Amino acid sequence: MSRAKREGARGETLDFVQQMLGQLRDMATAEGCEMLAYLIEMARIEAHDAARAVRPSRPRSGAGDRS
Repeated sequence: MSRAKREGARGETLDFVQQMLGQLRDMATAEGCEMLAYLIEMARIEAHDAARAVRPSRPRSGAGDRS
């Protein structure tokens, strides 16, 4: 498997993990488990950051290009 495919698969996995953690956070909040919801949110943010590290955002065309 090429590096690009591995990184793409990793990014998709991290996106999925992030979505699932968001749902778990909502469930914990609904049950009044605020500390658990907070900890899950921290894990969701970590998954988001890890996904961005795999696929850094690209600058928009023309952004900051004012001569």
